[in-house]
Amino acid sequence: MLKVIYCSLCAEDPVAARTKLSEFVAKDYTFGSAREGEFATQLVEAYTAEDAQAFGQACADFNTIRKLPPDAISMLSKCKRAITVEEDPEPEPVDEDTLEANPQDDEEEEELDDLC
Repeated sequence: MLKVIYCSLCAEDPVAARTKLSEFVAKDYTFGSAREGEFATQLVEAYTAEDAQAFGQACADFNTIRKLPPDAISMLSKCKRAITVEEDPEPEPVDEDTLEANPQDDEEEEELDDLC
């Protein structure tokens, strides 16, 4: 259920996310009051309000209780970037000699940092 909400938000469609959330609550009466349901509600509300800080805080709070998998972190980071209003500064040139051996680990850490 959470992945459907993530995908809807990644597609920049908060209306579909809210509709799916309502459907899930109607199908499973325990979902709305469960930790996952509350998390999904917080995500949809923060995305709708275009509040990147609330979105990140909801993710950080949920992640302290239940670790988010890498695919969820990736999707949620994309969602948060979509609602972030601040302009990105010009990227600095990258020195290839300073790159670490495993850039994938750095990307996951950066995504989690961006998320929170």
